[in-house]
Amino acid sequence: MHDTLNDGRAFRLFNVIDDYNREALTVNVSFSLPIQGVIRSPLR
Repeated sequence: MHDTLNDGRAFRLFNVIDDYNREALTVNVSFSLPIQGVIRSPLR
C-alpha cells in the first residue's frame, strides 16, 4: 500500500496477512522499503 503526507512525501506500507485467520502478521511502514528490508521483515 502507499499514500502521501500533506507535505507531498510518499510512504509505503508492507502488510503480511494470513488469509485463513484474516490476521495481520506484520505491518512495516517506511518512506522506502528496500528489498532486503522486505525479505527480513519479522513475523511474530
